[in-house]
Amino acid sequence: MIDFDDAGFGWWLYDLGAALSFIEDREDIDELVAAWVRGYRTQHPLTRDEVDEIPTFIMLRRLLVAWLGTHAGTQIAKSLSGHFTSVSGTLAERYLARYG
Repeated sequence: MIDFDDAGFGWWLYDLGAALSFIEDREDIDELVAAWVRGYRTQHPLTRDEVDEIPTFIMLRRLLVAWLGTHAGTQIAKSLSGHFTSVSGTLAERYLARYG
């Protein structure tokens, strides 16, 4: 199922970050990204620089946690709020250690 809330014109590969929202900490994240890149490449070539920016788009999307605040009354926001914030901090630290 696709949520078209994030559909529109924007940065290439940001849609990958949107598709991985809430699951960026999965152990198979590298395989999911590789599959997405293979799919992209069936329609459009990607440069090494573009592929190298994928972790940035994933992290950018992860840090857009305002959704949890604007949807605080929903069951998913309630179930994610503490854990999501904690995992976001861990993912941000890893990102900065690697790319900062």
